[in-house]
Amino acid sequence: MAVGPARSTATTTAVDRRWALVDRVASLAYWSTAASIACFISIYLVGQHIVLRKEHHDYTNHTNYTGFVIHAISGSIYFLLGLVQFHAPTRQAYPTLHRALGWIYTILSLLAAAGVLTILAGGAMAAESAVIGTAVFLPAWLWVQYLAIRAIQVGDVALHRRHQLRAFAFACSIMAMRPAAAVIMIFKLGSMKEMWRWVEDDFAHPGEALKTALWAVFTVAIVATEAFLAWEDSAVETVAVVPTGMGVAVVPAGAKGAIASLAVPTARAVKSVVVTQLTPRTIHAVLTLADGPYLVVPGQHVAVTATQPDSLIDTALTREYSPVTHPSRALSHYEVELVIRLVPGGAMSARWRAPDVWTWSLTFVPVVPNCAMQRAIAAKNAPVMLVSLGTGATPFVNVIRALAAERRRVHVVQVHRAIEDMFWTADEWEAMGVDEQLVTSEQRIGRISAQDLVEKVREVDGKGKPEVAGWRVLVSGPQQAARELTMATRKALGWDEHRIAAVGIDDR
Repeated sequence: MAVGPARSTATTTAVDRRWALVDRVASLAYWSTAASIACFISIYLVGQHIVLRKEHHDYTNHTNYTGFVIHAISGSIYFLLGLVQFHAPTRQAYPTLHRALGWIYTILSLLAAAGVLTILAGGAMAAESAVIGTAVFLPAWLWVQYLAIRAIQVGDVALHRRHQLRAFAFACSIMAMRPAAAVIMIFKLGSMKEMWRWVEDDFAHPGEALKTALWAVFTVAIVATEAFLAWEDSAVETVAVVPTGMGVAVVPAGAKGAIASLAVPTARAVKSVVVTQLTPRTIHAVLTLADGPYLVVPGQHVAVTATQPDSLIDTALTREYSPVTHPSRALSHYEVELVIRLVPGGAMSARWRAPDVWTWSLTFVPVVPNCAMQRAIAAKNAPVMLVSLGTGATPFVNVIRALAAERRRVHVVQVHRAIEDMFWTADEWEAMGVDEQLVTSEQRIGRISAQDLVEKVREVDGKGKPEVAGWRVLVSGPQQAARELTMATRKALGWDEHRIAAVGIDDR
């Protein structure tokens, strides 16, 4: 979830405007939720129960009051941690912290659920509605969070985010239950005299109103969240690249249904793995699927798992990669091509060096519909500069094919640590396009600074004013390096995230 609206520019496209609106709505929802949580914790929990120490009519015995304390404390911390987890700048700047807090967040969910069950054991005011509601929604809430964990384990960041958003929105709906019950009671009582009497009695015994409110807020939360996610997906149409007689063409990839979007993608068996050395530190791996073809989608990631056969212990190791497969090979030979940088002493690198020893499987991670690469493709006619740091080049291969198929201008800047790390020549980059006049490239050894990139954008544009031509810049590579380069260049050019983005960071 983004937490700040994007600045518009003169070259903003319809896709940019749609996504900016989604971004603004998400930002409004985030800060509204933050304000609601602050009010809920400070007024209802701290103010009423700790400062004023008011007797609570709902909890009439030790059991349900103990459940309330467990639920209130763990739930409050859950809410606060949720705000941290959904804050995009914090999540992107501190990924290790995000993962650590994620496990604490999960434990708090279990404690909050235990508190609810303890309340029911002691007797809840909503009676049978509370029991039925808990039986229906509590397992679903926990199951969605389990699916979120499973999604991130296979590298599906988008599905992980969607599930966590569903769970968090559902949990936050609890804050609206008592205000909703109060509104229902006010309309039910009718006269001002009865209303004031009820208020003076500390809003006691809302009875049937609480039952109605419980189901109402849960239903509204579910419907509103799914509506937002569907609207977010519609902001950018996901496209695929398919082979044609003349090369490749860009076609709609097709939207996933609501049920399909809930499921964790399944692993597909790999029939064979062939590894070729490109450079001393880089390999080209071709994995042939056992069960048929697939569509090549720019921005696609795959989670590759290597397992030792017949092992009594869990030896599975999974890593994410961006395929460079040509669409024709995907459809006719069922191949997934990867370019991988080997890491000295790396566990997965050791397995790539001896692929025949392991059993391989592969999971296609669904593309984020509004990812930076898909947005760049959707920004019709805009020229695109692709800056790759090392093997950060791999996500761009099918982006180039898609852009060139639509007669778009593309310039590739590939940066290597050392000359021996160069695994594609300029000619090979340019040959990835349909028309080599549209795709140009250059190789750099060492580092590239923000000033270098700013000058390169202006040089390629040829006018000294890149805003006039509407250039887009995508940067891919190691997270920290790509992010730092992106942010510094964005600041120097005065551009927003629609014009320059770090692939795999801003969009995942």
